[in-house]
Amino acid sequence: MPRVTPETAEVRLAGARYLIGVVLLSAVYFATGKLGLLMDAVSGFATTVWPPTGIALVALTLFGYRLWPGIALGALLVNVSAGAPPLVACGMAAGNTLEALLGVYLLRRFAEFTGSLDRVSTVLKSIVLAAGLSTMVSATLGVASGYFGGIIPRADWPRAWMTWWLGDAMGDLVLAPLLFIWRRPAPRLTMAQLVEGGALLPTLVTVTILLFGAGL
Repeated sequence: MPRVTPETAEVRLAGARYLIGVVLLSAVYFATGKLGLLMDAVSGFATTVWPPTGIALVALTLFGYRLWPGIALGALLVNVSAGAPPLVACGMAAGNTLEALLGVYLLRRFAEFTGSLDRVSTVLKSIVLAAGLSTMVSATLGVASGYFGGIIPRADWPRAWMTWWLGDAMGDLVLAPLLFIWRRPAPRLTMAQLVEGGALLPTLVTVTILLFGAGL
């Protein structure tokens, strides 16, 4: 039996961690993708909110590009489970994966982004570069794959593209910032800030009920 050196053990441990990371990312992408498809998806695939986009952006930003197979596998599985033929699902998964890779690259290249949203300029650049531009890749490849694969009718092409793009953008705009903030230590609030928050909470609840609670 060959002797296992500390260097070999470290390599094996790193490989195991990488594999676990890919599997976990794939599972989370698949689970949140299935939830997204419940939101009245156009042609069964383009939905107004696509949480996996934000999750993929955060994962690659914090842990590196090398986790991209987790995105590809998760996207492939969720599209196949939604009824896409294998080749069509591969095209959609390619768009989802390239979207995340491009989003992280643009943020690192032009915003020097490492996961902190403490500057207004960084927030604005993340809106334009990640939510605005990179999501167009997924929408274009995804809808084109569905169209040429015969599962997205020609009449639905514009609506499907817009819905797909907006859904991915919402994933970057809503979920990604929450995840970036959540991983940071909670700030220590002063008594004045706690009192202010306590005073604002009833106001927020009241306004929400007035605006959205007419049917209650």
